[in-house]
Amino acid sequence: MIARAKSIAHGGVSLGYITRQGTAQVVKLNHLPVGASPQAIYGYMKLHQKLREEKLQCRPLKNNMIRMEISPSKEESEGWTLEDWKQLAEDFVQAFDRVRLPGEEGRKRSPCRLSKSQYIITLHTDSKSGIPHLHLDCNRVDMDNCLNSDHLIGIRAKKAAEEVNRLRNWKRTEDRFEENRARIKQDCLAVLSGMSAFSWGKYSAALEAKGYTVNLKMDA
Repeated sequence: MIARAKSIAHGGVSLGYITRQGTAQVVKLNHLPVGASPQAIYGYMKLHQKLREEKLQCRPLKNNMIRMEISPSKEESEGWTLEDWKQLAEDFVQAFDRVRLPGEEGRKRSPCRLSKSQYIITLHTDSKSGIPHLHLDCNRVDMDNCLNSDHLIGIRAKKAAEEVNRLRNWKRTEDRFEENRARIKQDCLAVLSGMSAFSWGKYSAALEAKGYTVNLKMDA
């Protein structure tokens, strides 16, 4: 499983995308009403941010939302139900809130607390890769009016994914990458060894027959 995260300024657009304008499967809502439209969800988040601004006399946030993608491999999620995806989402959120980066070991709480924040998690099953995955959009302001830090948030998401992989006895991302690279190399060499004369067209066709997508870019 892999995970990515970043803070964004286009929260309304992101919510429209991850919900497919209300047609994607909602896996979990946290501190948000069930059945609300994407526009209403963003309105709830903006209202919560506005109340913090008024209470603490602070400026509006530019990047006011955290966006994450959580993607197990196709083999890891084979045959899953919506309840299985919900359990993965909860496992990831808990792992994310437990992450401590170097220098944070003594902190009693994480500088970013998803479990104490408004968020929505949706499931996408129609991606071009054919791999189902989760999207999570979270308010930068938690329910205690504390700011969810976006410092090194991509690394924090990666560490959380590593912990979930360990707890579920899934292969590490690095191991899976090396296996995939070795398989690709083996397939490429097998195609080359079977060609009597090299041709980009035949080479591409043979790799595509093995399930790869080949995009050739020719220079002058």
